[in-house]
Amino acid sequence: MQNETGVSGQTEAGFGAGVGRLPDETNELQRALRIDGYAIVRNVLKLEEVRFLRSAATRYLQASDCYNYGGKFQLVKMEKVPDIETIIASGSVRRHLARATEPLAFRLTDICDLALNTTSQWHKDVVHFNDIDGHAFTDEGFQFYKIAFYLQDQDDTSPATLRVRPGSHLSHDLTNLPVKKVVVCAGDMIIFDVRIDHLGQLATVTERMLRMSFATAGARLRFDAQKAFSQSRSIMRWFHPRASDRMAIFMTFGPCGTPVG
Repeated sequence: MQNETGVSGQTEAGFGAGVGRLPDETNELQRALRIDGYAIVRNVLKLEEVRFLRSAATRYLQASDCYNYGGKFQLVKMEKVPDIETIIASGSVRRHLARATEPLAFRLTDICDLALNTTSQWHKDVVHFNDIDGHAFTDEGFQFYKIAFYLQDQDDTSPATLRVRPGSHLSHDLTNLPVKKVVVCAGDMIIFDVRIDHLGQLATVTERMLRMSFATAGARLRFDAQKAFSQSRSIMRWFHPRASDRMAIFMTFGPCGTPVG
């Protein structure tokens, strides 16, 4: 399948940018990231590791009060979630990150994103890197990537399945490109360029109306509109017994400017 790498999971200077022109000789993973802006690496995590991550992420998010995007979303320092760090920073993950940045070493940030039942819209993550003048789209050495682990199967029929516009990482505005669903099983790893257009679970019409209503009322009555919206979505899920919690973990990485070896 296109954008699958064909490989199963069986120093900080210059992190991500300013590393110069990309090498002409690239591996299969690097070619997919360069041309389409994303790739899937199958079977990186074992099923028991996925279950362990779901349990650890659930415990952390249930104890937090970070309601956002219609669910719970939090940026967490890895040192605060050692159970998650043990698996995400393991050799089975790291060797694929090394393939993405070779011949340079890679640096994995110490922050992970934990998401539970969140909604989304089309966006690029590059805005988080303060790319005001569009430098990210002209610098041939720009290399910031995210890894995504969805902790459940997401097939072609699921509204939560990640969608991307392959090639949209090459320009600010390529919204006319075809959309591709990134179908994965729990344990697969998605690697994507932070500049690519991507979409998670789009809010329904009813959910968008609720969000706007809570935003208006919250401003007037001084209550947390995000929390109210997230809790209302949680209540609606009770009426759909087959709906299970959708969880995801994201981390950012890139080359650190130091050749390996």
